[in-house]
Amino acid sequence: MTVPDFSKDISLELAKRAFYNISFDAERRGRLVINDYTRELEKIWRSVWVLCETDKQKQIFSEQFPLLRIRLGVKCHAYLSALASTTSSLVRNEIISTKANRHMTEEAEKKYDEYTSYRKFIHKSLLESINADKVSPDVDEHNLLRLRELYSVFEIKKDSGEVFYMVHIHRKFKFSMYKQIEKTAEKYKGYFVKGEQSGFAFTSYDDRAMFLSDIRKRLL
Repeated sequence: MTVPDFSKDISLELAKRAFYNISFDAERRGRLVINDYTRELEKIWRSVWVLCETDKQKQIFSEQFPLLRIRLGVKCHAYLSALASTTSSLVRNEIISTKANRHMTEEAEKKYDEYTSYRKFIHKSLLESINADKVSPDVDEHNLLRLRELYSVFEIKKDSGEVFYMVHIHRKFKFSMYKQIEKTAEKYKGYFVKGEQSGFAFTSYDDRAMFLSDIRKRLL
C-alpha cells in the first residue's frame, strides 16, 4: 500500500498568512509547518501499517486513519489561524497592543499544544486498535471476557507532565503465573509500583503494547 500524499492537507496560503506578522520570511516558515505535518503523518502511517499483519488489522487501519488525518488537519488549521492573529512589532515596525497580542499569543500556543498532542494520540490510537486484533485474532468471546477479568490498563500523569502507561493485573490466577508476568514486564522495561493505582508501569506506550501482547498469549 502506497503512502498517501499529505502535503496538500494544509493550505499554503493560510500557512504563509500565519507568519506574515511575526516573520521576515513568512513563506519559508509556513512551508516548514506543512513539511513537519507531512513528515509526522508519513512516519505514523509507515510505523503502524507495517504492523498490520491480518486483513482485519488492515481494514481497521484503513477505516480509522483517514478520520484521524482529517481531525489533525483541522487542529493544524486552527493553530495557524490563531497564529495569524499575533503580531511582532519588530516585523511590522509599528506599535501594537501588548495585552491584546499576549492574549492572541497564548491562544496560538494553546492551539499548538492541542495540535501536537493529537499527533501523539493518532499513533497511540491506531496501535491500540490494531493490537486489539493482533494479539488474539482467534480468541472467542469467552476468552475475551476472561482477559478483561485478568487485567486492566490505564495511564497516570505525574506533576512533571510525564505519563506512565499502566497495567493492573487482577489476582485471579496462580501466584506462580504472577511471578512469570513480573519477569515479562521487566523484559519490556516495566516495573511494579504500589499505591492506589498499583500495577506495572511503562514509560513507553509501545512497550506496554508489546507486554500486553506477550501476556495475553500466556494467559489464554
